[in-house]
Amino acid sequence: MSVVAKHTNLTWDQVDGIQNRAVLRGLKRKKKKQLTGIGIDEVAYKKGHNYFTIVHDKDSGDVIHVVDGRKTVDIDTFYEAWSGYTDGITSVSMDLWKAFIKSTKKHISNAEEKICFDRFHVAGFFSKAVDLVRKKEHNTLLKMGDSTLSKSKYDWLKNASKLDGRSRKHFMKLTKLNLKTARAWAIKETAGKLWSYTNKTWAVKMWTKLIGWMWRSKLKPMIALSKSIRKHFYGIINSIILGVSNGRAESINSKIQKIKKMACGFRNVERFKNSILFHLGGLELYPN
Repeated sequence: MSVVAKHTNLTWDQVDGIQNRAVLRGLKRKKKKQLTGIGIDEVAYKKGHNYFTIVHDKDSGDVIHVVDGRKTVDIDTFYEAWSGYTDGITSVSMDLWKAFIKSTKKHISNAEEKICFDRFHVAGFFSKAVDLVRKKEHNTLLKMGDSTLSKSKYDWLKNASKLDGRSRKHFMKLTKLNLKTARAWAIKETAGKLWSYTNKTWAVKMWTKLIGWMWRSKLKPMIALSKSIRKHFYGIINSIILGVSNGRAESINSKIQKIKKMACGFRNVERFKNSILFHLGGLELYPN
């Protein structure tokens, strides 16, 4: 906004006022329509635990709701504001955040058939589990003077297909060693391949098999993750069968961070929310 103020010879507050009035106009003009698919995600707007919850329409890609916070009562504000327009929703993509799940189950009928847990968030849990196994094993090996796992952290977290050249050759040798980290990595890689199943029967069968492997692995992070996967199993299968991801939400999140950067941070929460709607709300902003 400071750049606009400079070029228009207006004060920052004047430019902010113009933007706010434009957003108010746009929100009044925007007609709600029946939603078929939505994505719910969180965006950090300050250091620490300060978040917005962002809801977008998967058909248009527009941000349709921004609320300060990510508790159940915060997400409830979306469902209450859009009451009567969510009956036709067939998918709600999200991460495994408890408040998102609880609010959606409260407001959407047959929610367990529509909630879709995002593939990349689930993959993140597998990567975290692998890294926990690696850290513990690395420390144990170092005490014995063994540096086998030194400088290999990011290789274990990458998808095997993304490694190339000498690094791939060296890393693949590591995966064949009798390492706990190698076993955890094999589980992670297998999980990544299971998203390609489109037949529900086979998807359920293979994910059930994976959960059993994790449970028997004797790797505490993987055992803990297997419990979470079992609890949220329905949403993973929905995501696979319906072909739904929260990729667009990640794109929106990236654009929001650019807005934040251009504004050099926002001290005022409402200004930040208005700026998100101004740029990403698909609003008709111009005066008549």
